[in-house]
Amino acid sequence: MNDAASKLFDTSKQSYGENDDLDVYKSHADSSELIMTASEEQSVEYDSDDSAPLVRPEITYPEYQDTILVSIEHDEKAKFVATADKETIIIWDLGKLGEDMPIRLRYIYRPFGKDAEIAATGMSPCGKYIVVGSGKTNLGTFIKFWRWSFAVDECDAEFTISDKFGRIVSIKFSKNANENEFFVITLRYGVVFAWWDRQSGQLEVHTPEQKKFGILNQSCYVPGKRTVASVTNHGRIVIWADTLINLGNQTFTNRKNFVKMVSAQSQYPINDIKAFDAMLATCNEIGEIRFYDTEIRLLYVCTLWKDSPVDMIQPVLVPKTIKLIDADDFDVEESDDIQIVYKSTCPRDYTLEKKPFLVREFYVVARTGDVLYCNIFKKDAKSMLYQTSDSLVAYDALKNRPWVICANSDRKIFYLDYTCYHIIREQRMKEYTAQDEEADKLIHPSISCIRISEDGNHLAIGYDNGAVWMIDPLILNPLTPSPIRYSNAPIQYIVFSGHPNCIYADTNATITHLRYNKNTSEWTLNAKYRYHHRPLVLLHVIQNPAEKPYLIALGEERLYVEFDLDKSVRKSKLEIKRDRILEQAGNFTCAEVMKLSKIVSKDTSTNGMVILVADDQYKFKIFDVITMERLYMFAAPVYDAPVRVIVNFSDVHKFYHKMLIFATEKTLGCIVLPIDGNMFRYSGITAHPKKINMLIPYGSQWFASSQGDLGGAVWTINERNVMRHFKSGGEGLTPFCKSIPGEKEGWLFKEMQDMFYYMQLMTRGGDAPEEHAVTDFIPVEDLPDYMRSIGFFPSDYEIECILKEATRTTSPSIPPPTTISFEDAVIMYLNHKPVSGYELQDIRAAVEYLADQHSSDYITTEKVLEGDESQITLARILEIMTSRGEPVSEEMAKRYLLELLSEESGKMKKAKLDFESEFEELPEIFTVKEFCSELLGIDLKDIPGANMEASMGDKLDPAEVNSQLENRFNIIVPESDIDVDKERDKEERKSLLKQGRVINVTTEN
Repeated sequence: MNDAASKLFDTSKQSYGENDDLDVYKSHADSSELIMTASEEQSVEYDSDDSAPLVRPEITYPEYQDTILVSIEHDEKAKFVATADKETIIIWDLGKLGEDMPIRLRYIYRPFGKDAEIAATGMSPCGKYIVVGSGKTNLGTFIKFWRWSFAVDECDAEFTISDKFGRIVSIKFSKNANENEFFVITLRYGVVFAWWDRQSGQLEVHTPEQKKFGILNQSCYVPGKRTVASVTNHGRIVIWADTLINLGNQTFTNRKNFVKMVSAQSQYPINDIKAFDAMLATCNEIGEIRFYDTEIRLLYVCTLWKDSPVDMIQPVLVPKTIKLIDADDFDVEESDDIQIVYKSTCPRDYTLEKKPFLVREFYVVARTGDVLYCNIFKKDAKSMLYQTSDSLVAYDALKNRPWVICANSDRKIFYLDYTCYHIIREQRMKEYTAQDEEADKLIHPSISCIRISEDGNHLAIGYDNGAVWMIDPLILNPLTPSPIRYSNAPIQYIVFSGHPNCIYADTNATITHLRYNKNTSEWTLNAKYRYHHRPLVLLHVIQNPAEKPYLIALGEERLYVEFDLDKSVRKSKLEIKRDRILEQAGNFTCAEVMKLSKIVSKDTSTNGMVILVADDQYKFKIFDVITMERLYMFAAPVYDAPVRVIVNFSDVHKFYHKMLIFATEKTLGCIVLPIDGNMFRYSGITAHPKKINMLIPYGSQWFASSQGDLGGAVWTINERNVMRHFKSGGEGLTPFCKSIPGEKEGWLFKEMQDMFYYMQLMTRGGDAPEEHAVTDFIPVEDLPDYMRSIGFFPSDYEIECILKEATRTTSPSIPPPTTISFEDAVIMYLNHKPVSGYELQDIRAAVEYLADQHSSDYITTEKVLEGDESQITLARILEIMTSRGEPVSEEMAKRYLLELLSEESGKMKKAKLDFESEFEELPEIFTVKEFCSELLGIDLKDIPGANMEASMGDKLDPAEVNSQLENRFNIIVPESDIDVDKERDKEERKSLLKQGRVINVTTEN
């Protein structure tokens, strides 16, 4: 992804939930109001002085990384921040508060290659050094050291720690003066000390003798001392030092060894230790924060909370000046930099002198995922986050208010005002217990879906056991003692219509219709129907003023069904208006109903609604709701997976009216309308490390969350960078040619030009002696032949759709065109051809099916053939051609086979008696190898590493084959070793292309 695409979004304007495995940091040294934490895979800044425990909308953050964050580190002034996931380290310059975006300074991808993942990082207080530790491997733990500001690709030093120490826990640098090069690596069963020698330019490593301490949880350098303190899960503090005696101010070294072990909290594990204000602070499993002096003498125990174990503690970077005053002293005023503490109420330490205990504010991370801002003097622990340990499972946007309604896995429902990010109202649903008929036991179903009607009068909650509960949308209380249950599968969709009707569908594609009685205010079952055999991708009520509303349902298996809601109410059953299979192949992944003029802005021929569909072949397809004909087909975004969610913005902003939002498994992106197959109209970034399961628009922003997330993120679009990315592709045919190997200078594009001009000559009579003027058009009816000549072989249905699309006009008053330009022909070819060509595995599966003499219409198990022993008869081939798929007549089938299997060409034009006699002379039985080479024109031996036995027997390793292929467009020609280099004979290529015997083959799954 280029630089423009890397900042397409102002990332999340809001994030809920916190990753309690990572530290909390002050993000700006010149402001005490902002902290940085992590929500699964994103770094987030929070305002600690705002009364609402949520983030201010004007704050922006580092972009999402590919997987869950494992570390956040920063320098002493919090100017530089290093965020790391399992594969990538990104170093940021946060700059000054108020700047638009942090600046990405350094990007380190897979520092350990494919051998290990990142497990921990450390940044020196001066910000010059970065240390990275790997996860545990068979060889141990890998450590790499960078002077990252030097901008060199290779690390400055590296070493390996024995696997006997267990996995790495943390890497911490010393904050003492003149010790910025010192760091300690804490592992589960020991520590390793290392330092960078600036004079020799070498990394020195010291591994002290390890004793049985238990499991080490954290280490830190003791401020102003020669020692390092480590804490264990047995409540002990382990002390390391470079000498056993006090050497005064003599130069410190990092060659430290075990000195002693103090049983500080023997009953409870110590989870973290930090050094600040000349003290050591620890946190434990019962929620205590204990403070020690540098000699490990207990000074104070803070017990502001008891609800949860505390996993981490972090002080604010810039402490306030503490003024101890008498109660009658009114000369000193409290400010942002000064905190007033009265002597009479100031806490006292545990020493005999009982001195005033003065400590700066600090943050703690509770096991529940909450972040608390603590002030000992005020005896206050303010929650920074919306406290939850349960993942969000569903939410929906209100149409008439700037609110979003959310539900989590703990049955809590709440309204969120997205203009100020405040929770308006929340209610915990009462526990619902149901009988599991299969397991014969009681279960506690969780929420799987939530939907509120457009008028805001009805709210429905769906459960994963098929139950639906109607809720009062104002006070969020159930309207009935128990939910309605007419299904056993999780509820997937809920829609409301204006009758009012409530229609919902479960993951088994069972559609249930509920009717609302205004007199009794009750919902009753009207009808229940199951027509699809695959899950639905669309359940929508068409509200057309010209006719009564009707329900449409579209399944993954491409089955489209319309239900007449008016008749369904009268007859108490779901009345089907019509049904239709929309496509020949592929599976639909998502769909959205919208106006055609929005998707294809120049087309005003259809004033009604259309369905925009995405499938697993990486294609967008547009169908007319009235005629159900396919109007257009475009290439869709190609990211980690096919598009799974499409979101249509409401007309809230001129810019957003021209946008669509989409999501794949992990990628979140936007589409600059109109859609035309230009890949530069698609912009996306990796937004979540897991499967995105919700994408809800509201206003000019949208919610997104992934499976298991404790919170959701609010996103908005960076308009400038999105348009910059779109314009960077160029104009005309240029952006489309990026999808062609070699682009406009490549051999394939030149071949496409040659064949286009050849089609012109064939149309005008290629044998005519007169001169021909080369134009930029060919007849529309020749477009299918042109596509075949360049390697794409559409079916009859595809040809029909291609010709309709090519002759489609933008207005009913414009006559359909009879010719098509080279530019439009290439664009249509790129939009309609398979994304990856014809895959070797697909060809093999088709041949296996045809060779099976007893196969049925549906294949349920994979049949593995044994090379040439598998055979297929000519009669079987003839039967398939005349009865399956798009059948042809027996005479035409025989002519096709004779043309393919005879050495002499021109058999298609022979008289019937002549070709019948020659057809009888053809071989009656073909091996699979002969079938591929003689009928399909594919000799698998021409693919490096793909011999017949391998391709027809055990499955090939795609990585092994792809490593031997130069690109996706290998030209496979029977009985030939023609190379794809530019120097090969062009006339021979033209001849092969003209015969339609060139096939694009890939070996990717």
